[in-house]
Amino acid sequence: MHLGQFVIDQVIVFAVNTHDPDPAGNGDAIDADSAPTYRVYEQETGTPILTGSMAKLDDANTLGFYSKALTLSAANGLEVDKCYTIRVLAVVGTVEQVKLFTFNIVADVAGDIPAIKAKTDGLPSDPADASVVAGLIAALEAKVDAIDTIVDSITARLPAALGADGNMKATLMGVKEQAWSGGSKPYDVAT
Repeated sequence: MHLGQFVIDQVIVFAVNTHDPDPAGNGDAIDADSAPTYRVYEQETGTPILTGSMAKLDDANTLGFYSKALTLSAANGLEVDKCYTIRVLAVVGTVEQVKLFTFNIVADVAGDIPAIKAKTDGLPSDPADASVVAGLIAALEAKVDAIDTIVDSITARLPAALGADGNMKATLMGVKEQAWSGGSKPYDVAT
């Protein structure tokens, strides 16, 4: 029986009910000769990472009902992205009864939520109040429009700038002077 997917440090509970193995009987619930034992295996590794005994549950009102709670911790040898099998063995009247449980340990995605929240706290919580984002988009659009204007200007002047020899030095010097007329000039066109 598959118990599900869990994250590290969760607790799982598994339970078994032992039955009368007598073929002439009707399989009624009956207490085991002793407490059932369990062994937890990782993937297909032949050595168990956890072993122990189960305890009776609601003994006053039930027969053969046993359970065990396990903490799925790294200290107990469990790891993320691994599959595990629990093998429970109970003996009733010298007849072995076996029950198998499986489960998986997965990454704690919910544990990442605080880190994601910290990165998004500065964003507007309501998209209708996204005036900051709208302002950034408008500023970006204005810069793109300015670049388009420069490109259009160069494109319009390019055919006239080419001399008979294909030399554009004079035009490039003029564009350079126009672009950097207000401040320092980070580059020079060689003369």
